[in-house]
Amino acid sequence: MGAEGSLKKAITQIKTSIFYPGGLPIMLCGPTGVGKSYTAELIYKCCVENEVLPPHAPFISFNCAQYANNPELLSSNLFGYIFTYF
Repeated sequence: MGAEGSLKKAITQIKTSIFYPGGLPIMLCGPTGVGKSYTAELIYKCCVENEVLPPHAPFISFNCAQYANNPELLSSNLFGYIFTYF
């Protein structure tokens, strides 16, 4: 387990995404209780420590499971929306 065991490949991929010029998006997926939120917080801390993000950058946790029955609401929260009158 950890950096030398079962998570070695995942940690390598995360580091590659973080340090890629301009950064790459990271999506953490998995069943409840596997540590996705914890991993996201560690990624954030790593980015701040390595000056990929400024120290005052916000950490925002977004639980997609709350939108399982409403993908349109999930999309609007992630990407925004434009209200138009007809």
